[in-house]
Amino acid sequence: MERQFAEISLSPGKGYEISQHSSDLTSTELQHLWEKALPQGNGWPSYIGMESLKCFRLSDNKIAVSQARVTNQEDEFGRRGIFRARVDIFTSVSGYIEKLTKAYTQILSSARLRESALHQPSVFGVIEQVLSNRQVILASPFINRENWRYMEAIILKAILSLPTQICPLVSLTTFALSPYRESFVVALPMSIAKDLKKPFITVGGHI
Repeated sequence: MERQFAEISLSPGKGYEISQHSSDLTSTELQHLWEKALPQGNGWPSYIGMESLKCFRLSDNKIAVSQARVTNQEDEFGRRGIFRARVDIFTSVSGYIEKLTKAYTQILSSARLRESALHQPSVFGVIEQVLSNRQVILASPFINRENWRYMEAIILKAILSLPTQICPLVSLTTFALSPYRESFVVALPMSIAKDLKKPFITVGGHI
């Protein structure tokens, strides 16, 4: 089987749980999914409707692609900013790269964004830091979901430009509110990144 799946949602009184999943995922893999599939940080009620793509190694031969969305659902205490996530799990590098390529193409199409309009120094900056084995933090002012597609395109363009043997080894998160316990490549709103004592790449451009 080349692809497996899992879904994560909030269960009243229990917190986030894996509500559905392929039957052949191991308990260790499910635990790893639960720990890694959602973006980090606090303040999500301010970002309802936002989506984040997370990619990470699940095991030696499996790669997970989580598509997490901030919903308007409330928990039992009235707190909003609750996530739902769908995770596709690939057992082949070709399947994973095909998934990222499709996501990249869809972003360009839906945003009516030309590939030539992407800021190449930002793309090269990501590639350079990845190859130097340093966490890559990108930042841009957050305006809305559509505007953030430019950031997503920059990240996916950079990852897909890496050598095939490296691409699946690099974890990424296209939108988070903290870089801590996060992916090797992670994008943050500028309002958060500017207060960090960490270097980051400023991504300009907008839709």
